[in-house]
Amino acid sequence: MRKDAVFTELTEQQLNFVLANLREHDEVELNIFGLTAENAWGHMQNMDENICVEIDGEPICVFGYMLTATTIRFNFFGTHKVDTNWKQITKSADSYIGYYMRKFPLRRGVIEVWEGHVNSRRWVRLLNFIETCAYRSTKYGRTIFVEYNKYNKIGRTDECAYLQPFH
Repeated sequence: MRKDAVFTELTEQQLNFVLANLREHDEVELNIFGLTAENAWGHMQNMDENICVEIDGEPICVFGYMLTATTIRFNFFGTHKVDTNWKQITKSADSYIGYYMRKFPLRRGVIEVWEGHVNSRRWVRLLNFIETCAYRSTKYGRTIFVEYNKYNKIGRTDECAYLQPFH
């Protein structure tokens, strides 16, 4: 039986639970961005919003956004339970992203993903993001910016210089 997801404002306890149970690829991505269990809560406090998704009272993922002058930078990471609830999470993430893209229509929606996180790259395509360019090299490989393209049909595959790292 499918359980309903509950969305709440992220607490430090929920964040610590998700961090302790991260999917391996999400852990690599967080390391790329310089996030650790020790500094993640401080970083999350700098975001404009952080949501925790719980199923059966257990936190399974975190997502949120940060506004910059020209972009809305979305983030997402979760536990292994994301994989068994991906349809429900995808539908919710699509609604969440669409809402903020309509709320801030002059900003570009951006997510930075690690090229080695194949499932994440597939997932963001389901959410109407397109890969724009390789942004930077890390010891884990390149990170790639993906840009939301549902409400912004202009193909900008060569304009990444103005984007700043997501941390």
